[in-house]
Amino acid sequence: MTTQKYTVDSAKEASKLAASNANLDIKSGACLISVEVQGACGESIISDSKSLIDGQVLDSELLSGTKLRWFPKEKLRFVSKCSAQARRALNQRGISFAKGATLVPISQLDDLITELHEIDTEFKAEVQNLRSEYENTIEDHILNNKPVEAYIRKCSDEASKFASRFTFKVHPPMAIQPLFDGDEDVIAEEASQTLFDEISSEAAEIYQKSFLMAEKATIKKMKPVFALRDKLINLSFLDSTVARVAVRFSEVLNELPLTYPLMGGDYHKICHFLTLVSDRSKVIAYGKGGDELSEVEEIEEVEEVAVVDNTSMAESSINTEDNPFSDNPFGEAVEQSSSDPFNSEFIVQQENVAIDSFAFDGW
Repeated sequence: MTTQKYTVDSAKEASKLAASNANLDIKSGACLISVEVQGACGESIISDSKSLIDGQVLDSELLSGTKLRWFPKEKLRFVSKCSAQARRALNQRGISFAKGATLVPISQLDDLITELHEIDTEFKAEVQNLRSEYENTIEDHILNNKPVEAYIRKCSDEASKFASRFTFKVHPPMAIQPLFDGDEDVIAEEASQTLFDEISSEAAEIYQKSFLMAEKATIKKMKPVFALRDKLINLSFLDSTVARVAVRFSEVLNELPLTYPLMGGDYHKICHFLTLVSDRSKVIAYGKGGDELSEVEEIEEVEEVAVVDNTSMAESSINTEDNPFSDNPFGEAVEQSSSDPFNSEFIVQQENVAIDSFAFDGW
């Protein structure tokens, strides 16, 4: 049995109580939850087979046999898909704790359980469809792999047995209750450090994937950034360092305009802040009272390119006093060069084009 209706209702009530409590701590504000996702691989080891290695057929006790895929892999991808969805839902709201569990703020339990229930429903529908189409899937697989038909039939299970291997289970949320006095503070500190690890890692990933090579930020790109802020706010009861970082995160996002996409200075501001948050040491230092997350972006000064005045050079190179051809037959040509549109400005532009071409074309 997976997520039950009473669990969803209980989560809603618990979320309301936590949201109305202004004096939360790790015991009253957080819980532990885990999700178990399993599925059949559709493969079997043929123990009586021989192995071909480097052109030689080998039969040895050290070789475990040949692996046969008797059920098509593409029909099983929903398992990894639903597993990834569940993991994303947990990571968005909580932090990893111990092995296989996630520490989640109780205020977010309502939304989390509801989302996991939807994933569970999708998973069950996929398993039901897998079971109803099982025989046809096996026959189609045999048609495409006639040489190993006998082995496919030998290894395949009954439809009901195969379907029973697929499970999506949400374990009941558990309270955080240390056995010994004083351990509560230790757990809260460990949770805070884990939170900073995950926030910095996620900020770096967001920057690399969505901001590094772009020039603007749409609302879609900003959603994971706001999710990081919400995660910090919802877990700010862990200790004062988390609360301080959460406040700074909110300050930066509140300074941004409400219209999208973000461009120019606003875009560079959020990019710079993400690079700061990506540095775990700066996040921790700011939480302890520093100003590392308030650093202003240093703008590199562009060196001015000296413009060569070709006109003066042309005039100085023609000395009519020393030149026996004072009535220079090329006078018109010289005069034209002084008003030539291809002057020194063109030379500077030409250099810029060459640099751009080098960067993009690999000259």
